[in-house]
Amino acid sequence: MTFPYVYGDNLSVSIKGQVVDSLSNETVPYATLRISLAETPGQPVKLLACDVDGKFETTLTQAGKYVLSIQSVGKSPAEKEFVIDGNQQQVNLGSSIWPTMPNGWMK
Repeated sequence: MTFPYVYGDNLSVSIKGQVVDSLSNETVPYATLRISLAETPGQPVKLLACDVDGKFETTLTQAGKYVLSIQSVGKSPAEKEFVIDGNQQQVNLGSSIWPTMPNGWMK
């Protein structure tokens, strides 16, 4: 599957969500987030951190398949894939459901 690349003012998609611990169901403040295109996971297009309530929001300007990587001190890393198809104005990852990780991490 391929996606067209749209640059500049032609595409601006708001990405938002909240990081939640799968064991305690509590938000994870200040978790570090990295967003990369799936075909180049080692080259992030965005780096950001959650706020005190575990919430995050950013803007992406390119259609494609992405990987959101999440890290926090004392937690196992987690990843979630999502797609921007070029027709969306917003992608809400919500309190995204991740499977429980070995050291207890995301929900």
